[in-house]
Amino acid sequence: MNNKTIKMCFISHSSGIAGAEKVFPELLEALIKMGINVYVILPENGPIENVLTQKNIKFKILKYRRWLNSDKNILSRFKRLIINIYSIFCFIKYFKQINFDVIYTNTSTIISGAISAKILSIPHIWHFREFGEEDYGYNFDLGRYLSKYLIRHLADLYLTNSVAVKNKYSKFINEDNIKVLYESYYINEYYEDNDKIKINKNIFNCIMIGTLHKAKGHLDALQAIKILINEKYNIKLYIVGTGNNEYKSLLLDYINSNGLNKYVNFTGHLNNPEYILRQCNVLLMCSKNEAYGLVTLEAMKNGIPVIGTNSGGTSELIDHDYTGFLYQHQNVAELCFYLKLLIENKIKYNYFKENSKIKANTKFTPENYFNQTYKMIISCL
Repeated sequence: MNNKTIKMCFISHSSGIAGAEKVFPELLEALIKMGINVYVILPENGPIENVLTQKNIKFKILKYRRWLNSDKNILSRFKRLIINIYSIFCFIKYFKQINFDVIYTNTSTIISGAISAKILSIPHIWHFREFGEEDYGYNFDLGRYLSKYLIRHLADLYLTNSVAVKNKYSKFINEDNIKVLYESYYINEYYEDNDKIKINKNIFNCIMIGTLHKAKGHLDALQAIKILINEKYNIKLYIVGTGNNEYKSLLLDYINSNGLNKYVNFTGHLNNPEYILRQCNVLLMCSKNEAYGLVTLEAMKNGIPVIGTNSGGTSELIDHDYTGFLYQHQNVAELCFYLKLLIENKIKYNYFKENSKIKANTKFTPENYFNQTYKMIISCL
């Protein structure tokens, strides 16, 4: 098939501009330049609409819900099921209208497009970016066994964002049909400080960026900060992101009860978290089981050393004692030890800075990600 005639539909799990959606527009632009006619389906209105409009990328909003969720309530599951059944009819109608050559579901959390593609015998690529159960404690609305059966039969090609995620799915999907695709995107060198946060560069500044969820391991960082403050280290932690209010209250209670108010700054949502990241000394990636971690890659590209958990995709990005440190989740003493090393050993710190930047900007390049994605699409056809 001539690549100029390919019509491709991407299905997004949200209409936001964080995480997977951050890479999304650049990938779409690259594929368009390669001759693919790209369309996008979104579940609702949201900020990514403006980005897609600015880039002249066609999109349509169709109401659908995730089939992988933390909410186990029977009524909620039934409501999602009804919405997703209805969405399949909407997807089929739209797929027929445009006459797509391939469907690309950009997340494991959405199934409507996969079923619709199967019904119409359209090649389907399924990109798994999440562990789900192992990180966020999510469960399939249709139950584990039926869901595994459906996953195994509803795609022609499976992509994962790390070897760790591939290893999970290869337990019930033919490993030859699963390809690892490391994501990347271009770093903006000129972010403006729209959020007006001033960093005191005379102290050692740590930062965490991501959803406020217990799976992200914020308590590891807070406990480590407490120990270092008690040992008279000049250190501060910035926590960027929003999320579960109950979990945030738990973190605030810990901060208040341990007198850490001066040493921890909850910034909430930031328009340009990269700006504050570049002013900090180290990124802490304390997630229990991060599937990949674009913020880890971004820190490395900017020469910011990372201390991360020795699990999931984090251990594929960080080379221990070469680009950063890996510690065991919830081993706060180990985390403290590595923080002290970076604070006290400037030679080691600068060694990590240089190695991080080299690895991130040579192995994990946007061009490689875009080209590999294009090849996967063509191979599926």
